Amino acid sequence: MMGRPSRVTTFARRSPTQTAPPTCWDPTSSVDTPNTNTQAGTPTVTATGSYDAATKTYALTLSQATPPTPGQPDKLPFLIPVATGLLLKDGTPCGDTRILHLSEPEQTFTFEHVPSEPVPSLLRGFSAPVRLNVARTEEDFLLLASSDPDSFNRWDAAQQLATRVLLALAKAGGKGEVAPSLLEAYRATLTDETLDPSLAAYSLSLPDYTTLSQEMSPVDPDALCSALKTTKDAIVAALRPELEATYTRLAPAAGEPFSIQPETVGKRRLRNTCLAYLAKAGGQADLDRALAQFRTARCMSESLGAAAVLAPHAGPARDEALGTFYDRAANNKEELVINKWFAMQAAAETPDALANVQALLKHPAYNDNPNRVRSVVSTFAGANPSAFHKADGSGYDFMAAQVIALDKKNPNLAARLASAFGQWRRYTPDRSALMKAALEKIKATEGLSKDTFEIATRSLA
Repeated sequence: MMGRPSRVTTFARRSPTQTAPPTCWDPTSSVDTPNTNTQAGTPTVTATGSYDAATKTYALTLSQATPPTPGQPDKLPFLIPVATGLLLKDGTPCGDTRILHLSEPEQTFTFEHVPSEPVPSLLRGFSAPVRLNVARTEEDFLLLASSDPDSFNRWDAAQQLATRVLLALAKAGGKGEVAPSLLEAYRATLTDETLDPSLAAYSLSLPDYTTLSQEMSPVDPDALCSALKTTKDAIVAALRPELEATYTRLAPAAGEPFSIQPETVGKRRLRNTCLAYLAKAGGQADLDRALAQFRTARCMSESLGAAAVLAPHAGPARDEALGTFYDRAANNKEELVINKWFAMQAAAETPDALANVQALLKHPAYNDNPNRVRSVVSTFAGANPSAFHKADGSGYDFMAAQVIALDKKNPNLAARLASAFGQWRRYTPDRSALMKAALEKIKATEGLSKDTFEIATRSLA
């Protein structure tokens, strides 16, 4: 990369005698950096830090690198605003958020009057659209996920911590003890009533199968699904009191008017998140709680959240919720809501998930409308990995049959569905062979449309 030598910038943390914080960046000042407005590519910012206990200083070194792109083999350094804060190990903020101007290939910023070794919180508020490379321990993630005052970084730390824990479990076959750091981070989120409820809900949501599979090679669907189940079970076992208390605390007061203000929307979102965890194991009291929410629901998010929680658990509560949900939508001729009714069942993780999906295809309301097909077939392939990737290949056979059948009616839709097999090379040999066989079956179908044939051929190439 072209650029100038590295530079060191030193600034002080506000001391008790200061009346105003010192600034490390003046937004009105000019910065001597090349014009990169027409430069393509996304830079990667790498951060390393070192603490000097003798001088009470923390040195944060930031460097940037942008890979070559067509027509631009050599990249100039971008001007990257890195909003940065420091957290002490007890969660106390060390000074205010500061904007560090990274305008060279490498720069070091030295913080003074830092009482103990901190953990840096970088790119607060998503201050720059870059990739960040920084070494973190589980303890670092726990600190950021439970104490960072920046909403984005708090969520991001929770996601990265959960990803690390889940992948470690998957590597061990999906079984084992869930890292206490994740449980403590979730406990801190549940018990912090000052948090924005939407942020809390997102922070408590585990990364999904699709996200995790991008970080695993080869992808072992059994291990990933088992790791997700093990972790969810551990969260409920360790945090049931906090989940129940949060769910109860967020219940709308009697006579409270319905509102679509962000805070009340967030409360409903967090309440549904707690409900989903609590009902995961299918205990009767938890299912009764979900049914009670469904019966008293004042809006779609409350009724859909409760019905989706009940969908995997056969019994009277499920039958009542799903039956009532469908009847309301059908009577009001709400086709999009009926799509949600199909989708929540197609995504339900049950031992007989494929049989349930096949039954949905025979429902009187099912048709070849692309949105209706996607609500069942695409949802099954994308949101029900334990069934789609079943070891006997039945999920793949079902999907291949649907692609072939739909190709005669809607080639474009069939081609999109065929892309569900596109990542077959990334899977373990047993699943990879089954997915490849499904693609070969699709490709060999007589009279196959050009669209679907092209997808199958490219996937196999």
